Amino acid sequence: MFRLFLSIAPPIEATRSLLACAGPAIAAHPDTWRITAEHQVHLTLHFLGTVDPRRLDHVTESVDRSAAGLRSFTLTADRLACLPERGPPRVLAAVTDTPPDMLEIQRRAFHRLASREQRTRGNRFTPHITLARTSTVDATRLPDAAIDPVRFDISEIHLVRSDLRPTGPVHTAIHTVGLAPARAPRA
Repeated sequence: MFRLFLSIAPPIEATRSLLACAGPAIAAHPDTWRITAEHQVHLTLHFLGTVDPRRLDHVTESVDRSAAGLRSFTLTADRLACLPERGPPRVLAAVTDTPPDMLEIQRRAFHRLASREQRTRGNRFTPHITLARTSTVDATRLPDAAIDPVRFDISEIHLVRSDLRPTGPVHTAIHTVGLAPARAPRA
């Protein structure tokens, strides 16, 4: 069985900027928060969960169709927040804006790939990039904070396999779909 999710990954320069924004907050609570490794930083568009490998062709076709005809876009992260908003915090994340093409990919992926349980809960999507995690139930809820906007272009989406290991998850992109070039601004 494969554990899969659909994601976008910021370029390394943006990743480093975002991790640097989270660094001081995490440094103040090193016993309860752990920073995300650079190579693990991503924005999850849709978590598929456990998928039978025999369904992989169907899943990749659905990912291709979810991105069909959509264009590259620019994402902007301008705020740090603990999520979920209610209850004990689990992640410190950079919250992003919601470009229409990203929302459409997410909507299509949910429509094509959501499990029965996910459909029952509904399509609640808060675009964010996880920068740190905690597994401590009584972890300090770090305050929301504005950050200097970090902008970056997204031109592809990834279907990622996540293998859970004692040392943490190992993420491997198993399928990548390029997005059409962004439209040039009108003169």
